[in-house]
Amino acid sequence: NENSPYTVSECLHYGIPLIASAVGGIPDLIARQDREKILFRPPTAAALAAKLTDVLLLNSYKPATPNTHQSQECGKHQFERLVM
Repeated sequence: NENSPYTVSECLHYGIPLIASAVGGIPDLIARQDREKILFRPPTAAALAAKLTDVLLLNSYKPATPNTHQSQECGKHQFERLVM
């Protein structure tokens, strides 16, 4: 289990829509106002299917906003070191 998966950081950095389970440090990466539309609980197949159904039926999914309350070290600078 990753506490802070790179895929979430990459999607947030590049503005790519995503959904994720609300485990580990994932909720901390996403701005509070976007957590409900992005995260699903508990991390089960049924919860994932429900979130996918919501996203696909609403057809209004937008990229999430990164959590700006993280330190600079955990934000853009860390991501740039990661992908460079």
